[in-house]
Amino acid sequence: MTLLWVLFVSFVKAQVLFQSSQTFGTYYYDLYLKCPSEPNGYPETDGYPFCADFTNPQTLRSLNTNNVIAIARTFFGSGFELRNKYCGKKVLVYHNGTPITPPSTGDFFVGDACEACSLDGHIDFSVSGLKQIDQNACTLGKVPGVSFEIIDELVYDFALQSQPQSISQSVPQSVPQSVPQSVSMSVTQSLTQSVTQSLTQSLTQSLTQSLTQSLTQSVSMSVPPVPQSVSMSVTPSVSMSVTQSVPPVPLSVSQLFHNRFHCRFHCRFHCRFHCRLHSMLCNHNKRHLHNY
Repeated sequence: MTLLWVLFVSFVKAQVLFQSSQTFGTYYYDLYLKCPSEPNGYPETDGYPFCADFTNPQTLRSLNTNNVIAIARTFFGSGFELRNKYCGKKVLVYHNGTPITPPSTGDFFVGDACEACSLDGHIDFSVSGLKQIDQNACTLGKVPGVSFEIIDELVYDFALQSQPQSISQSVPQSVPQSVPQSVSMSVTQSLTQSVTQSLTQSLTQSLTQSLTQSLTQSVSMSVPPVPQSVSMSVTPSVSMSVTQSVPPVPLSVSQLFHNRFHCRFHCRFHCRFHCRLHSMLCNHNKRHLHNY
């Protein structure tokens, strides 16, 4: 079981953004400690770090932790384009290969840029942080044998000003550190219901539209058009069946006489006219042939 846990932890380990070779560490601020050579403290403590948010910046003192580390200014590019890549990210510090425990509760994290560090690649700590490496930090000024790794794991979000672990664990007991369970459950339930309803409605609408379109296309493609010959053959049969199904209307004597007279007159006139026209055509053809 222990082996499986080790394999799992190694699998989910965050990506290493940077791994240094052996260098040295210096100090430039601290919330509480002062070296004998600097009895007035460090002005950088009340200054704004490089990673401070542009809209609502915080000073190093307002961060309320001695775990802030300053790395070389060159890490962030020529401007501020790489701030999000490194600011607030976790830093693992080693002294001759041995991991160093941060002075405040939580992890070391990138919070500032160091111009002098760009020359040789060293990093800047708080006095408390450098004393974790060597208790004679104030005397030495530079502590050798330091190496570090920058991990792609956000410890402090400068944009949201979310507190690091040291702040959340150092809150006085009088301040409630968690939302009451009843409130959190009710909020969770209401959010779950609203999200579920909105997702259900959107999915229902999209599925209905897609099914309607697909059914319409499939029906239109599956039903062939009626051939013209079939439609023409069906029409007379239908008309004949309709005609036969309709009973004849009884006619009066006057109507019968009129119809009989009309038929005789039409037939005689039509026949005489047709015969005369036919004879005229024949005579014309004879004269035409005679000329040749």
